[in-house]
Amino acid sequence: MNPSSFDTLIETAVYSELLGFVAADPATLDRFHGGSACGLDLLDLYTTTDVGDRVSATGAAIPILGVDAGHYSFVVRDSAAPTLLTAAPLATSSGWILQVTSGEIALCGVGRLKRWDPQQTSVRRVAVPVGWYSVDIVLGRAINDDDFALELAMSPCAAKPNFSADVSQSLLLDETA
Repeated sequence: MNPSSFDTLIETAVYSELLGFVAADPATLDRFHGGSACGLDLLDLYTTTDVGDRVSATGAAIPILGVDAGHYSFVVRDSAAPTLLTAAPLATSSGWILQVTSGEIALCGVGRLKRWDPQQTSVRRVAVPVGWYSVDIVLGRAINDDDFALELAMSPCAAKPNFSADVSQSLLLDETA
């Protein structure tokens, strides 16, 4: 295993609060917000100003918006590892970037941004090596008892990759079918 690769990680029963999720390195998010994002209403800030687009374009957070209500399995994998999805993807979203500075990323429903606290028990944390990543999001059928699966296929990069994601893209099934 090379230093930037990592084992595939699975988090189950993650609920899609407000029909979305966020993936972020809490330390990178803190740095983006001038030292500490804890306690801030990031939901309002990101949805009523251009800060949401900027936080994505700088690699501090990835919004996964417009998903169907339900419980999801989150698969976080090195893009070189095989997918765990057994059927064709239901939807994909490419061009995202993420900078990991603390060695972990937080995964949670968008509602957790209302009063951001990465230490909340509803915020899942997964270990990912420090570095820059190009990220593809893949929506798939359930891989266990959850309603759906979301896979973050993360490609390690030597430097900050180009951001080309469509921040307005919805992953709602009735809009992607």
